[in-house]
Amino acid sequence: MPCKASFFASCAGSGILVYAVLQLCLREMSFQEADQHTAEIAPEPTLPAPVHRYYYYYYYYYYHDAHEPAEGTMSSAGSSEIMPPVNGTFRTLDVKRIAWLHPPKVGSSFVNTLFGHACPGMKNDEYITRKMYDVIVLFKIKEIPDEWQCPFLEDGSRALDLHCSHKAITWQKSPCNYWGWSKDHFIMILRQPEQRILSGFVHDKHGAGANMSHLTQLEYATIVQGCMVRMLLGWKCYDRKKMNISTVTDEHITKAIKHLDEGFAFVGILEEIELCVCLFHAIFGGVCRSAEFVNIRPAYDRIRFDRPKMGATADHDISVLKGWFDRIDRPLYDHAVRVVHSNMDKYGVNRDSCISRVCPCCPEAFPSTGLDFVPELGP
Repeated sequence: MPCKASFFASCAGSGILVYAVLQLCLREMSFQEADQHTAEIAPEPTLPAPVHRYYYYYYYYYYHDAHEPAEGTMSSAGSSEIMPPVNGTFRTLDVKRIAWLHPPKVGSSFVNTLFGHACPGMKNDEYITRKMYDVIVLFKIKEIPDEWQCPFLEDGSRALDLHCSHKAITWQKSPCNYWGWSKDHFIMILRQPEQRILSGFVHDKHGAGANMSHLTQLEYATIVQGCMVRMLLGWKCYDRKKMNISTVTDEHITKAIKHLDEGFAFVGILEEIELCVCLFHAIFGGVCRSAEFVNIRPAYDRIRFDRPKMGATADHDISVLKGWFDRIDRPLYDHAVRVVHSNMDKYGVNRDSCISRVCPCCPEAFPSTGLDFVPELGP
């Protein structure tokens, strides 16, 4: 069966079949065959019906970018020396146990900090791009470059496996975010809840379900609230049947906070992501690289090409929510902010220490008070 975009458009309502055939096509076709199909696949960004947008996007970009080097073009200036720890010794992470609890619309770029920590061969300016994130990390179709020197297990599988994007913690044995295996090795970046929600709104009302184009920002917010708490409790981010504003209790939120405190090796917040990258290195060591400050998934509609890119920490106008706020996620986020700031004090992380000793590669990432750092937007 030929692997053409037209085939995907003919498979309405059959997501599993589309995904299965997609995997088969991507594994069987050579890059040379893909190049021959490029013009036929997408001579212009004219997309099939909205229900097929994701599959078309993935098919199109795999063959446009899977054969390109997974690296950026940032300056290679900077030190390759690991700075000495602030408090005598670095904490140790067992790479094979690392689990990244990754809520939608929150800090995908942190993947490059985690890979850089595990893979000592990654150069200062090498990073996993937005398109390579799907191919290397999420679907594991393309192998990690050998020169990155990433660790592998005895069976040949990757020691660092971050393919469980947006999946919740589970207490049943599972390859994804299993508490019994990854407790004390979980990593999480949180985001101000209303900003996370509005980012999802401009991304085709992410997670709201089908036939929801009519939703206002406030209507959408009430549907997708509580995502981060849900994931910490073992429920799907958008599973409103499990918990919503009418069923959440203080015990739910307290339990989510307890899991964050007891099972996570590192907690960061997107609003201070540059300092959090610095904090990660202050705690766990490793070379701080300029590639870690590239925004690989800028906030914009990833399927349609008629919208501008926005920075990862760009502020959305929350006045459209008319005073509403996420009563489920807000207490969790406020707690995370306190944890982050406490750790910054403990490890001596601030603008000056990041520039002088932890991340000397990238002084531009830590501008003076009152100025904003505008990260390079990845391809």
